Amino acid sequence: MRITKADVKWGYIAVIMNMGINVIMLPLVLKFLSSDELGLWYVFVSIGSIVTLFDFGFAPTIARNITYSWSGAQELSKEDVMKNKNINEQNLSLMKTVIKTCKIIYLFIAFIALIALATCGTAYISYITRELLGTKYLVAWGIFCGAVFLNLYYGYFTSLLKGVGAISENSKAIIIAKFIQISISFVLLLLGFGIIAVSTAYLLSVFAYRIVSKRFFFKYENIENQLNNTTDSIEIAEVMNTFVIIWHNAWRDGLISLSNYLTSQANTVLCSLFLSLTETGNYALSLQLVQIVSSISVSLYGTYQPVLQKAYLNSDKEKSKQIMSIAMTVFFFMFWLGCLGLIIIGTPIINWIKPGSEIDKTVLLFMSLYTFLYQHHSLYASYISNTNKIPYVRAYLISGLGTVCVSVVLVNITSLGIWGLMLSQAVVQICYNNWKWPLVVMKDLKTNPIEMIKSGFKELKNRITYA
Repeated sequence: MRITKADVKWGYIAVIMNMGINVIMLPLVLKFLSSDELGLWYVFVSIGSIVTLFDFGFAPTIARNITYSWSGAQELSKEDVMKNKNINEQNLSLMKTVIKTCKIIYLFIAFIALIALATCGTAYISYITRELLGTKYLVAWGIFCGAVFLNLYYGYFTSLLKGVGAISENSKAIIIAKFIQISISFVLLLLGFGIIAVSTAYLLSVFAYRIVSKRFFFKYENIENQLNNTTDSIEIAEVMNTFVIIWHNAWRDGLISLSNYLTSQANTVLCSLFLSLTETGNYALSLQLVQIVSSISVSLYGTYQPVLQKAYLNSDKEKSKQIMSIAMTVFFFMFWLGCLGLIIIGTPIINWIKPGSEIDKTVLLFMSLYTFLYQHHSLYASYISNTNKIPYVRAYLISGLGTVCVSVVLVNITSLGIWGLMLSQAVVQICYNNWKWPLVVMKDLKTNPIEMIKSGFKELKNRITYA
């Protein structure tokens, strides 16, 4: 398990492309979608995020277990991992069992999600568009539902690619899919298809990702032939046992995903219930811009996560400390440079493109602050999960539910509007999660924030010098 400069490069390009699609398309959607359509599209995205919660934590759990088997784990366990004496020898039989298990899991998840979208989701979309004329909104919603179904089902390829360390390959698959989405969106929006254009483009990009990622996975390190040469037959009992082991932490990861949704995306849905679609669009647009910067800033950590998991398997604390120092240093500086650029340069450009968008610099600055604190503790919590233990489930879930409750109260009994939504997130998280999980990891690695920044700068300087 070795991460190369190419992996880092392609990782950044993929994140920029993945998030940048929204930046590239922004002038188009601002120009060709009405304020109501723009707000409705962000509601689509938020509901789609709810449905991805049906994954319920299987994606990160499967990725971890693929890494363990590919790195030579003797067998899987509910907590921790059974280490093999020959840590560099892949356990292909175990990996084959995990792959078969995840295919069954994801097919089931995708069908349940589709049923939820077709019933509850359609009822909700019909309700919020009741005053809008035409059926194009429901047509766009139907296309979007199909895209979410396929995205859920084929999403396990992301876990497989990341699990074996095929970071460049996963990044390239994302880049190709997003390029197709941008191209089709551009053409269909120019042709006047409105919100149907962006839904259709999303659907076709999912098809593209499935085809490319499957090809990349089976060609990586000749995995297809290696798995085919593994003569061990997989019994139903093995699949069931693997599912039980994966489920032990998957439901915990699922609650973490639910909490993350409640903390961020749920406020967009609340905004559409209590405020106008135009206000919803402005809030969601501001949040999207900050999340673009955040996603690019944490890209390096995501690239190196398989290495952190391997370091844990090897009991290499020094390697873990080194990687975390680099990742957190890059995150800190990239995030704030990006947000300052967004506030100083991005906001005037957006307001010029669509004067009615009303993107407020003060709102962006405050949103940047609480997003930074949230992402900061999330990276440390993710580091803890590399040990196959997830002790922060209860704290995350309480914080997520607390955020929603406080948001509803502030929006209903005060005139704070969007500020009520933002204050709820900031106040609830700072009470515990913002400081708890960074403290736990720093004690484990025997370090502190200043030492991590110093170490991160030193490592980055060495890597740039000897590049």
